[in-house]
Amino acid sequence: MDDVDPDIRTASGIRYAVALLFLFLVCLGAPPARASSDFALVIGIGQYKSTEIPQLHYAYADAKEMAAFLRDHSLFKRECIGLLLNSQATRDAIKNKLIELENRCSTSGPGGKVFIHFSGHAMRSDTSESADIKKASGSQAREFLIPFDGDPYDDYLTADGGKANDTYIKKEWFAARLSEIQASDVTVIIDACHSGIPDFAGLMKLYNSTSSVGAGKKIALMAASNIADVSFEFDELKHGALSWAVLNVLYAQKESTPKGNKAEIDSDALFGNVQSLFKTRAVSGKTLSFYHMPEIYYYPVSANSVVVGEVRGSGAIVKPTILSNLLFHPP
Repeated sequence: MDDVDPDIRTASGIRYAVALLFLFLVCLGAPPARASSDFALVIGIGQYKSTEIPQLHYAYADAKEMAAFLRDHSLFKRECIGLLLNSQATRDAIKNKLIELENRCSTSGPGGKVFIHFSGHAMRSDTSESADIKKASGSQAREFLIPFDGDPYDDYLTADGGKANDTYIKKEWFAARLSEIQASDVTVIIDACHSGIPDFAGLMKLYNSTSSVGAGKKIALMAASNIADVSFEFDELKHGALSWAVLNVLYAQKESTPKGNKAEIDSDALFGNVQSLFKTRAVSGKTLSFYHMPEIYYYPVSANSVVVGEVRGSGAIVKPTILSNLLFHPP
């Protein structure tokens, strides 16, 4: 005769069933919760190792102030805001810092926001006669950002008769790295000449197709100018024009949010207000848009609402009145 208490027998059976279910899920290979990254990387290079690369007066200031804003007013953790200035921003250091921040600032669960800002020189690499690196007809333009230790004399001839330079950061590496970042929203701001990437969506589609973390990701890249144009920095602004405009929009959002609240920043609205500043702010009697005009690229092409990040408000007003067309969501 069974003398075991029925309640004890029932509880044991439940525990046994749960254990079997756990083993069954493990055998099926139930996926663990995907980690996400939440970090910012800011780079400013005004002084280059090579004397053949023109020095910039305000790239250092662009990066310093952008990093200070993020530390003081954004919701990124301080230890997850990377800053590389001048000689710190070598080709290897930039690559390693991105990977370091991804690993250090990874959290469990979906989501995550990544913000990358670069002030410095970019390379025009195409088939035109005015290109910095001349490509053969039909060849791909791949050289992109110039790190501190970029060497303009390290060109070499390619099999198709064009030229290449491996001391620069190439578009392939940049796109591949963006595709591997585990975040739902990625924003890149490039304050440099020739920083437009007309084939951005195609590049990202290529590398996202081979990435295990690409699904659901939205990426926005804001460039100071198109691939053929230069961009400017001005003594009057004490910044590169794009960096100045982005900082002005961010500060305006912070000031127009009630103190103690936070506001979400949307890339489409951020770009719209940057454009407005370029069309209205005059330097030496001409609006900034006379000198050059920023462009924005999205991946996927329809993803025109990438979350740039969140800032803490410091204003006392109830509703935003400065730059009121911003997508602004106090909780």
